This record gives sequence, structure tokens and C-alpha cells, in this order.
Amino acid sequence: MSASREKIRRKEFASTQTGGAAEQKTAGSPLKKVFAVLGIVLAVCVVVFFTLMMTGFFATHSTAAVASGHKLTPATVNYFYRTSYQNMAKQYGDYLSMFLDPNKSLSQQYFDEESGRTWADYLIDQGLDSAAAIYAVKDEAVRNGFTLSESDKSYIDAMISSLQTSAAAQGVSVNAYLASMYGTGCNLKSYRSYLEDSMLVSSYDQSISDSFTYTDEQIAAEYEANPDSYDTVTYRLYPITDSTFGDVEDVKDLEGMKQTMASEMADQSSGDEAAFIRLAEENAPESTKETYVDESATLHANVSKASTPAALADWLFEAARAEGDTTYVSTDTGTYYVAYFLSRQDNDIYLPTVRHILISVAADADDAADAAAKEKAEGLLDLFNSTDPSAESFAQLAIANSEDTGTASNGGLCENVAPGQMVAEFSDWCFDESRQPGDTGIVRTSYGYHVIYFDHLSEETYRHMLVEDALHSADYNAWATEATKDASVEKNAFGMRFVTK
Repeated sequence: MSASREKIRRKEFASTQTGGAAEQKTAGSPLKKVFAVLGIVLAVCVVVFFTLMMTGFFATHSTAAVASGHKLTPATVNYFYRTSYQNMAKQYGDYLSMFLDPNKSLSQQYFDEESGRTWADYLIDQGLDSAAAIYAVKDEAVRNGFTLSESDKSYIDAMISSLQTSAAAQGVSVNAYLASMYGTGCNLKSYRSYLEDSMLVSSYDQSISDSFTYTDEQIAAEYEANPDSYDTVTYRLYPITDSTFGDVEDVKDLEGMKQTMASEMADQSSGDEAAFIRLAEENAPESTKETYVDESATLHANVSKASTPAALADWLFEAARAEGDTTYVSTDTGTYYVAYFLSRQDNDIYLPTVRHILISVAADADDAADAAAKEKAEGLLDLFNSTDPSAESFAQLAIANSEDTGTASNGGLCENVAPGQMVAEFSDWCFDESRQPGDTGIVRTSYGYHVIYFDHLSEETYRHMLVEDALHSADYNAWATEATKDASVEKNAFGMRFVTK
């Protein structure tokens, strides 16, 4: 090969290699463009994601949980969660602050610090359990053709109208107002849906409850079969514990001392109520002796079998039990109980409904304060008697003057007062056999002076009410158990992230 031809070959080879490099460079340029575009798309996606998150899109368009087959958005979970909290707050009232700080986020307060579970976690679970039961019952209601009544629809409309008025007063939209109350994503559409579901279930539940009715014969038969479940007993009880004897070194001696005291007290007071009261005071240690100076310290009136000490229940409810009978029993905790039987009540009585106005007297009030409270009570009674002595006018006086926060707002109404429900002096006045509708009086109790108006006696006896309530509870609970037996909750981790905690 000549030098010139070799030169040409090398030039062609070099040209080929250069051409290949150029082709590679040309091929790499589109890839860079693709990666650049992907980067832009990813950045846009991130921006869109956070924008959607901030605007509450995921709170309304993702699934946080499935309750009994119904998909719940995070916003819907918010309603059940907040309602669960509101119900707890209503139940505990002022005591809620003992374990929760209302000014601090629930997600920053531990329900169980060891597991890291917060109050938000606990209440969300409570809300979801409620949702599962509600939707299970809703499905049954729909299957049975149950729909909202016009009254139900009007009530929902009224709630929405009230909500709109509140939002307007705050100077915000209804959706913004709902979001501030319940959480991100909550709006008028979802809130109305939540109300409609809740109202449908509530109304259906009430219709089921109302469907359980009983004849007088059924009531009588149930009582005859289970009198111990509806009767009550009145008795005196004195507990003897280790502390009754102060410091005792020999435990065996202590056990014998407790048993001896219990046995002797039962024997010495048999048939003698006054002796039982006296012995309770004498046997009490110095630290509690003052308590037993009061004769009512050992008295337990109108107690159901379920509420008596388990070790004494059968003895107290024996058919042959007679006034003046005594006994003593020991318990697993080492306490000895000495009991004195007074009476058994079959509760075949009619219950009084009264109204009252309380003028409070502090426990440490002096004579002047007591006299002033009494004078005010007498003045209110005189005012009532001098104008229109009716239940309606008494109710208005109670609303304006009663210091009983539990009854003042409803006109001092105490409906179907049961034996033992009120303090003794109040109860004695109500159950006086001579009492007639329209009677009035003033009674002094440990709370102060009560101006009382006797309204009427119940149409059914207390025993009838107790039996009917028991039968109703059994039937209703059986229905509720069956209706919610398949209730279930499945959480979606992604969607639950958008529940407002």
C-alpha cells in the first residue's frame, strides 16, 4: 500500500469515527430535553399537590375510611370526630378540663402516652365507630322504605338557616364558618348530607323504639316472674374495716377482732334499730365518729338489688325477711358488713310531679343569711298566691328566681320524682299522702329553701314504669345489636392524613 493510499484510508477512518461521535451527540440532545420536561412536570405536580392540599381538595375528594360499606371523605370524618368530642364535653361538663385542655390541640394531648395515642386519635376512632353504626342502621331504614318526614326536613332547614345567620354575623361565608367549626373541606353540601343521614337514623331509631309496647298483662307477668328485679329495700349498714381498729401488728388478731365486733353488733341490735344506730357511733374510730352522730349515716333507702353489696343482696331480698332482722357478712376485701333490715318496697305507688324554686343557703351561712333566704322564699310564695296560682305562673317565677341550675330553665320541673331521688325533706313533702294538685309549701334542706308546687301524680305506678322500661330496654338492645352486628370500619391511611386534628 502506498503512502498516499494509507493516508487516504486513515482519513476515511477518522472521518467515520468523527461521524459516529457526532451522531451520538445528536442522539443525546433529545434525552436532555425529555428530562428537562419531566422535571418541569414534576415541579408542577408538586405545586398542584400542595395547592390542592391547601385548598382542601383531598379533604373532599379522597376516601379516609369506609364505614359499613359507605365511603367517608376526610371532611365527613371531621363531622363524626367533632360530634364525638362535643358529646364528651356535654357528658363531662366542667369536669372535662380535668383531663383535657380545651385551648390546646387534641392532637397534642395524649390519651395514652405510652402508646403515643392522642385524644384526637381516640375521638376519631369513637366517631368512626359511631359512623359505622349509623350507616348500618341507615341501610336497614332504606331497605324498609323509611324516609325523612316533612318535620325532619323542616328541622334540617332550620339548622342550616341558623348556621347561615351565625356565619353572616361572623362576616364569613357558610363554607368558611363550617370549616372553622369542623375542619378543612367541610362545606354546606357535605354538612347537609351529614345532617340528613343523622336525622334519618335518629328518626328511624325512634320509630323502632316507639314500636315496643306492652299490655298490662305483660307488665304484671314480668313482675310476678322477677319481683327482685323491681322491688327495693331499705336497710341500715355499718362497715367494719382494718382502719376501725387503728394500728394492729398481728393480722390474725385483726381478722378476729373484726369478726367479733360484727357478730356482737348484729346480736345486740337485733330488733332494735336505735341500738344499731348507737353501736355504729360507738364502734366508729375517732376519725369518723362525728359522721355517725347523724342517724342517717347508716341508712340506705329504696335500694335495688343490683345496687346492694353483693354479699348481702340475697339476704336482703329473701321473701321471709322481716323488719329488725340483722346479719353480718365478710367480703373478699376484708371488710365486714353489719346489716339491719327495715323494709321492702314493691313500688306499687304513683309518682309526684312538682315544680320548685330554690333559694340557696351556703353550708357555712350565718343566721342572718339563712333568715334572708327564708324571707325571700316566703315572699315568692306570697307573690305566687296573690296573682295567678297556676303551674304556668309558678314556672315563670322559677325561671326568674330559682338558683337550681338543673331545673330553673324548665320552670323548676321535677317530673315523676322517684323514692329516694331527692333529699329526705323534699321527698317527704312530695310523698305526703294528703298532697293534692295545686298544693304549695316551703321546705328547708341542706341546699336551702325550696318553694314547692305540687302538680300531679303519674297515671301509671312506679312499678309499672320500672317493668316497662326493663322490657323496652331488652327489646331495643336486641334490635340494636342485630341492626349493627355487621357494622365495620376500614381506614385509608392516605385519606386519614387530611382529617383535621
